[in-house]
Amino acid sequence: MKANLPEVNLNSIEALMQIIKESIFINLNVCLPATVISYDSSKNTAKLQPAIQCVMEDDTFENLPLLLNVPVLELGGNGLNIKIPLKEGDTGIVIFCDRDITLFKQEKKNTQPNTLRKHDLSDGIFIPMRFGNSGSSNIMIQSEDGNTQFEITSSGINVKGNITVDGEITATDVKTDTNVSLKNHKHGNGNQGNDTTEPIPSV
Repeated sequence: MKANLPEVNLNSIEALMQIIKESIFINLNVCLPATVISYDSSKNTAKLQPAIQCVMEDDTFENLPLLLNVPVLELGGNGLNIKIPLKEGDTGIVIFCDRDITLFKQEKKNTQPNTLRKHDLSDGIFIPMRFGNSGSSNIMIQSEDGNTQFEITSSGINVKGNITVDGEITATDVKTDTNVSLKNHKHGNGNQGNDTTEPIPSV
């Protein structure tokens, strides 16, 4: 695949330097938007189609080749992580590392580059993102249809949707400043976790 270079007057040093610079830039991959073709959740890798086409020598446009087994960004540290499951058609950006990251992906530690390639399409990392404005100025995690939301505002946390808990929930009693287990908490009628409201007797 040969990309298009601008026509310049090679009789001047300035023009020659310009074409050399353009030639370097054409083969320098830094960052591109991309679309998900498929996603492997077990490996957290994606097959991607770069979303910006390449300009050819005859001024036509061609897709860049598919990017295979691209690691997907997963925020994590100290044994905790945030993972975003992907589907076909999702978008994001791919950043291309300065050097070959093949051995680093396998060993997850300081290592030498496997080849001398630089800014190569094979060394991308995918950052999922939704282009456009969500319409909120707060921190929000939500489903695409908006039926489930977790929103952090300056005044508190808002939750929309069903909540399933596998484990203990502890709340602080503001009157006594003590922690209260919602699992073992008993209401005034002595029933564990039941509503204290008495049924209305029939007339």
